[in-house]
Amino acid sequence: RTGPDSALSHFAVYALRGKLAWSGIRWIGRRFLAEGGPWLGYLAATDGVAHFDGCDALLEAFVDICAQVVLARQSYERAHGVVPRVVLCSDHGFAFGDFEVLAEDLVLERLRLAGFRVGPPRGLGFRVAPMGTVGCGAVWCDAAAASDVAELVAELPGVDVAACLIPGGLRVFGVREGMEVSNVRRDAAGWHLQEVTGDPLGLRPGWGEGGDALSDAQVFDRTREHRYPDAPHRLLSGLTDLVHNPAQVLFSMEAGWNVGPVKSRVAAAAMGGLVGTHGALLAEQSLGFVATAGEGEDLTALQRPAVRIGDVFRPFADLVRAGARGGDAV
Repeated sequence: RTGPDSALSHFAVYALRGKLAWSGIRWIGRRFLAEGGPWLGYLAATDGVAHFDGCDALLEAFVDICAQVVLARQSYERAHGVVPRVVLCSDHGFAFGDFEVLAEDLVLERLRLAGFRVGPPRGLGFRVAPMGTVGCGAVWCDAAAASDVAELVAELPGVDVAACLIPGGLRVFGVREGMEVSNVRRDAAGWHLQEVTGDPLGLRPGWGEGGDALSDAQVFDRTREHRYPDAPHRLLSGLTDLVHNPAQVLFSMEAGWNVGPVKSRVAAAAMGGLVGTHGALLAEQSLGFVATAGEGEDLTALQRPAVRIGDVFRPFADLVRAGARGGDAV
């Protein structure tokens, strides 16, 4: 198969990234004109450009995408007499540089030594998903064992924080001077921060010393320029409703670190070596952009200093058809 979900298509996003990116840029312009109505396009090959060609190449691709969108809008205006509205956004941020890698085998070995075994995620069974070499990882395990697993993972080299669910919220682990643990819960009154043995997410300065709850809007506003932007919301969503089969433990790597299987590292080396990465709680890897052109009530939600990715698409959820080129459809 060569469709959006095939292994060959995913390989092409990285191995043929340059050709696919420029082909995809032209494709977006053609589809934009042909659809004649609300439409959502996704250009996956730019991910490969960032991973293997770096920041300058990604910027060049972005400039070309913007130029193609401008041409498409001008052509649409000539054909229909109106200038269409456009929302252009990224789906994640990127960090660039040289990276140390925590081998996925070391994660497996650490859990095995603690008595866990690879298998169905119940009892002492666990699974680790092969997500490539990126700045985060996930472990599927018995919910009753999640806190123990998260603490074990947090002790591994390069791991910044690890998190799991507890009743009403999250438990977060991170090695600083020693192992620091905090609980972040959410209820009808808002978000609550409890420092068990520390504050691994560094939330207290923005939270304040009192025990009062913060609203979701307050947490978002006070953490949007934080080392870990919007971390309570993102972690809770990632462990519950962001995907169909959420993991019981999520962990994020320190700056300059990735985690991944050996085969991904070998493949990356064969394609020139990894120079960009994404997938961590850290700001550089989690902040994207959204740009708009046009007017309309459905764009007013984007006219704020910062928005969550769900806010970008929510106004258009019932309007758009989706298309993809060189990767997964959105």
